[in-house]
Amino acid sequence: FESLRCMKFLVKLDQSSLLWKKGQRFIPLYGHCGQRGTTDLSMSTAKYLLQKTLQYFPTHETIGGLFSLDGRRKNTTLTRMIEKYGAKATWDLIEESLSPYKEVPILHKVIKHVPDQILNAIERFPASIFLRDSQNRLPIHVALGAGLQWSHGLLHILNANISHLKDKDPVSGFYPFALAAAKPCCDLKTIIYLLKLHPAHGRDSIVRRGSSYNNDDTTERERKRRKIDG
Repeated sequence: FESLRCMKFLVKLDQSSLLWKKGQRFIPLYGHCGQRGTTDLSMSTAKYLLQKTLQYFPTHETIGGLFSLDGRRKNTTLTRMIEKYGAKATWDLIEESLSPYKEVPILHKVIKHVPDQILNAIERFPASIFLRDSQNRLPIHVALGAGLQWSHGLLHILNANISHLKDKDPVSGFYPFALAAAKPCCDLKTIIYLLKLHPAHGRDSIVRRGSSYNNDDTTERERKRRKIDG
């Protein structure tokens, strides 16, 4: 109890301490989840830190510090919480804490940082499949852009709203099919699935690629001609 009271005092003194600062190894929530014990008090402290971070920094990219990375930039706070409290208890806490924040693109972050938790994120936040992030991207764009392999999680995202598969990725300008095919480690099952749904996107991608090659050839010929003329 004393440790929680001390934590509250420190947070009240400096709210910015809830987020990562240069020189810190990790944020308080991450550090707390690294301590031993899974008592009710431990969970209450985690809940307090998460909710206060959301309260003071509701639009921060780490979403309450859940997607803040450790000093080696390998593990997220969410991963640490699941290791400590288990997936169900962690997602119960996240669902309760995020209930006042309806437009938080948590699924985008899960896809990018903790893809094995995609189904849990969709189950707790089904509307997140239809949300766009600050770059106007849908979860399907983030998933295909990250090279997410064929899985139940990817299928849920693909089938949630087929009409989204017509939307170009606002960052790359690619249709979902081209976005998946552009990855060096492209997943053939995903590509074939998308191509069957929208074969025109495959033709469009070929035309664009051919046009790009033609433009490159024209530019190269023009460069050589100028060199000769010069």
